[in-house]
Amino acid sequence: MALRRLNCQNSKRPIAAHAVSPGIAYHWAMLRIGEARLALWKEIWRLAWPIAGTNLLLRGAVIVDTAMVGRLGAAPLAGLGIAQIPLFLSMAVMRGMGVGGQILVAYHTGAQEPERRLKVARAVVVISSVVAVLVAVILWLISPLLCRLMGANEAMTVHALKYLNIYYIVFIFSGLFYVFSSIFQGAGDSRTPLYVTLGVNACHVFISYVTIFGKLGFFEQGVAGAAWSLGVSEMLGTVVLATIAARRGLWQPGIRKFSLGAIRAVMRLGGPTVGERLIVN
Repeated sequence: MALRRLNCQNSKRPIAAHAVSPGIAYHWAMLRIGEARLALWKEIWRLAWPIAGTNLLLRGAVIVDTAMVGRLGAAPLAGLGIAQIPLFLSMAVMRGMGVGGQILVAYHTGAQEPERRLKVARAVVVISSVVAVLVAVILWLISPLLCRLMGANEAMTVHALKYLNIYYIVFIFSGLFYVFSSIFQGAGDSRTPLYVTLGVNACHVFISYVTIFGKLGFFEQGVAGAAWSLGVSEMLGTVVLATIAARRGLWQPGIRKFSLGAIRAVMRLGGPTVGERLIVN
């Protein structure tokens, strides 16, 4: 009787919450981990594909310029090709500055520090503007030497310098276009630069067509038209990105709340990237 009473009491005890099969617990944990990984991969893809698209489009219109200039003859086409080397070198520097700013903007965005993020954005825009002017002046001085080192003849050099001399005038806008794109990407918005870049490329192709071939009342400028189309389209893109960034509180014009420490941080992070880009190019 005592044994029967004990069995009855045991049968009435509730099952403990932790008394779950180890196999079920393991599969449940793996399911939760799988869901977390899937959410992480979705977030990475959401940020990554617009950045990849923006990088592809940033110089995609140059391919169209090459096709258009190719119709003008061998010398203009060769001159445009030679001019791309200093162009890539100059943009390598600005890409490095953009990477430095992007890292710091992303850090302060994740830390929910909008004031510090604003200081970093101002710092990277200011220092990038100064660097862009210096790079343009240096390359303008050495471009004839670079053309000769690349084996260009006189006709090729004339066309290359015609392109480069215009490009250096508006280079600051090309550099800042990439820098503002990096600020948006660091803040977690990679689609706005993509959409603006699409508009810039459309504008670039249209201006190239009417200036290279002399359409719609414009006189034929040849290689010079390709340079003007690049500068004007990226200048418009820079103005659009700067305006959107100011409205969203990612950047503000002026030198108030300006931080020398932020400049040093941008240079410390962007400097090695500049060196790496120059070596690769």
